[in-house]
Amino acid sequence: AEGERNPTAGIVDLCRKALFMQADEIRWEANVWYMERLHLQPERLNPSSPVKKLSFLEVPHKGNRDLLKKYMRYGIGVTNLSVGALRREMTWVRNFLAEMGPQDACSITEKQMDGYFSGLAGKGLRPESFNMQVMGIQHFYNFLNARGYIEKAPFCEDYYLKKVVPGHNDRCVEAETWAEILQNLHLFPEDIRLMYLHLWGIGLRISEVCTLKGDAYYIQGKDAWIQVYQTKMRNYKRIPIPYALYRLMKVYLKRHQIGPDDYAFPNSQGEAYRSATFRLKMQECCEKNGIKGGEYIFRPHDYRHGIATLFYDSGVSLQGVRDYLGHVYEEMTQQYVDYIPRKIEKASEKYFREHGSLAAGLKKRKGGEGSGGKQDQPEGTGKL
Repeated sequence: AEGERNPTAGIVDLCRKALFMQADEIRWEANVWYMERLHLQPERLNPSSPVKKLSFLEVPHKGNRDLLKKYMRYGIGVTNLSVGALRREMTWVRNFLAEMGPQDACSITEKQMDGYFSGLAGKGLRPESFNMQVMGIQHFYNFLNARGYIEKAPFCEDYYLKKVVPGHNDRCVEAETWAEILQNLHLFPEDIRLMYLHLWGIGLRISEVCTLKGDAYYIQGKDAWIQVYQTKMRNYKRIPIPYALYRLMKVYLKRHQIGPDDYAFPNSQGEAYRSATFRLKMQECCEKNGIKGGEYIFRPHDYRHGIATLFYDSGVSLQGVRDYLGHVYEEMTQQYVDYIPRKIEKASEKYFREHGSLAAGLKKRKGGEGSGGKQDQPEGTGKL
């Protein structure tokens, strides 16, 4: 839509990129930075959802814009944060500076900060999201303080941070839904159906599926395994997989002459498949084939919840599920497993098998108390 309103936008962006890419030295003063020019370490990038550029144009105050550039240059050159994490934090700070308008970031008052955070709280953000934005702005002001631009931050983050209560969202895909998808999977394009099997069968993150390499699959002993680079965790994990998936992938890799260092699911340019493209094509296939009457909303991460719940419900320990998913903390794994409702349900079933109706038990107990008898009192009870 923006391109339709301003037909020259694409030409201007192309000129900006040419000037930035062809300069003898990196033009840190430019208002748009193109990541390709910076030659960052591969582990800081997510090939399935690449950050192409960072734009500072949205900040109207030139002084604030320059401060944000200095902060981002520090983030790129000194820290080891992923580019995706840097862009998220930059977006939060950029939105804040844009709302401040002509106000100098170094002279913003506590009252102005309170007004901004009050407005942010009124947008209905989850506590986790709200807290991350508060901390992002706090990091920016910590930088300004360390570099001598200000004496102290104009707010205390502890005053605004919200309490986060860990919880579980029941996101597992219904069995009827994935069964319907499997029945129609032969109608999907080959790469899409194989990528889907990695979600449904082994619960990989969508970024992991899109960046799998040709050498990811191997046999160790009698079992099939997969080696996955976790772009989110920035490390590798190795987990067992169904032998059927191993065989399917070996046939696929051989047919398409995909080498060990090539992406297993390349896009048309030979780069990693884009996660957004996979979501779009999968959604189109589901609508075309009438999954849930054409109303199914494809959410790839829901299958990860399903695998976690299936494993735990089948007797796998929470630590085992954690290692399989590639989590660092068990608290995160607990949010993926629908364990409490199922445990309550199983405990209830066991109780009723052994004791019968709960109402009958209460009636019996009440009758015993009314008659003054002690035979119906629970063992070990008595007057205090």
